Amino acid sequence: MFDFILWIIMIGVGFMLLITPAEKLKQQYPKMPSIKAAKIIGGIIFVVGICILAIQIFM
Repeated sequence: MFDFILWIIMIGVGFMLLITPAEKLKQQYPKMPSIKAAKIIGGIIFVVGICILAIQIFM
């Protein structure tokens, strides 16, 4: 059950990083070195969360 909640959080955080406008990310996280890197990392987190969740569902 904890794993499922963790994957949902991963998917949610990744999706949030992807859809949040760059200006808002700069305001929320002023120490973030690069907005483009945050978008890439958000995409990776989102895809990994979806893949792990799919693997767990199908096993």
